Amino acid sequence: MQKMVDQVEIHRKAASGEVMERIEAAVLLRDNFADLPDKEHAWKDLHRLTRDEHRNVLLGAVDALGSVFQHVPDKGEA
Repeated sequence: MQKMVDQVEIHRKAASGEVMERIEAAVLLRDNFADLPDKEHAWKDLHRLTRDEHRNVLLGAVDALGSVFQHVPDKGEA
């Protein structure tokens, strides 16, 4: 049985002041993007993580980009 992912919780982690939570948000976005109801909001969270000051957050977000791009609703704006 697949665990239901809480997009609000992912957003909270993506905006957290804690580095580990932002890293976890990048991983959760990578692994669950296709199943998230608001892909535009999830894309914005991921895009923000690509500009993070912490290297490990940045690397996690960049890694996620390749996995999620196929699911982005408006690739022209991406």
